[in-house]
Amino acid sequence: MPSHFVGPKPSYFQPTGGGAETQVVTPGDAINPSISKGVIVFEDRAGGPGDIFAYVIATNTLYQVTSTPNIDDTLDDVSVLSNGDVRVVWSSLESDNNVYATTFTPAGVHYDICPLYDSTVAKKSGSAYPIKIHLFNLSTKGYSTGTYNLNFTAGADPATHSSGFAAK
Repeated sequence: MPSHFVGPKPSYFQPTGGGAETQVVTPGDAINPSISKGVIVFEDRAGGPGDIFAYVIATNTLYQVTSTPNIDDTLDDVSVLSNGDVRVVWSSLESDNNVYATTFTPAGVHYDICPLYDSTVAKKSGSAYPIKIHLFNLSTKGYSTGTYNLNFTAGADPATHSSGFAAK
């Protein structure tokens, strides 16, 4: 479900389709947010130069991407790869304005998909393609008790599809 920041002071996000606001506890002022597939990345200003943080909505986990107390980091881009890894690109406002990137795997978000059909067989355009998949190895370590949705998109279809699961 797409989300947006309501803040930045204090820092909250809310599903764009409506629903409850959720506070993201950050060290300072969260600014310049960007979101990709359930991961919100932002610059955080705690009384000095900015660092980059990533917040994973599904696990309610905050990650500090940079820790450069004397260098101002400015967010440029974020994307979540098909395997669940998060790629963050930022500029560092040093004397030569360097651009950096990192990719990391958030805890409890990595998953694999096993096709239950022969993906090498082409079907006639316009016909139904019986796609069946099996999702496994979704670690719920760190998940609190409750219900969750696995949200995904398929190809050029702009709709977000969802499959629910619970942790106890």
